[in-house]
Amino acid sequence: MVKHICFDIGNVANIPDTVSFLGHLSAKWPNLSLEQLLNIKSGGGVWRQFQNGQINSDQFLASCLNNFGLTESQENKDYLRQGFLIWCGTAYAPILQLASRLKQRSFKTSVLSNNNEIMYCHSSAAIKGIVDVALSSHEIGVSKPDPRAYEILLERIQAIPGEVLMIDDQKHNITSALALGMEAFFFNAKEKPREDLMKDLVNRLNNYGVYIDNSDN
Repeated sequence: MVKHICFDIGNVANIPDTVSFLGHLSAKWPNLSLEQLLNIKSGGGVWRQFQNGQINSDQFLASCLNNFGLTESQENKDYLRQGFLIWCGTAYAPILQLASRLKQRSFKTSVLSNNNEIMYCHSSAAIKGIVDVALSSHEIGVSKPDPRAYEILLERIQAIPGEVLMIDDQKHNITSALALGMEAFFFNAKEKPREDLMKDLVNRLNNYGVYIDNSDN
């Protein structure tokens, strides 16, 4: 029986603004290729190290600039940092409202996010101030889909896997949650409108006995 609902942040509880992020960077560094910009998250181990709290923001920004072939000046670091804040986009109000209604009805809520010390503090991560427990990979030292991230969550919320519904936008994170015996909802905003996903999510919650009115979204 589901008693606890856990939210991801990126692309679930917020709407990232990739277009403005890329525009911000290319305005100062027009010679950067689109491939270089888009490879920031997938470009080797630096992003994962930052995401897992193994390096600080200054080290991360310096590494990015070095990979871009740019000077590691404070001005450039500050500009790049601002770009990451722009990338955060905005909080997705329907998910925040859902988290608030769940708490009002005495259901336990949490966040388990692959995040970092720059973006986790942005206003787009507002859901972390609503839920009962908020965990970020840069604080716990491990990222989804590593099973240890989910195990830390279960320990912190004092729940068994079958009591938890994980809402995430990454298929591999969903697969890992299911493998541990958790329930999971794939919030795939890349392939389906958010409004439809919210309806599907509310229906899923209702099927678990977590009754939420679809008309409220």
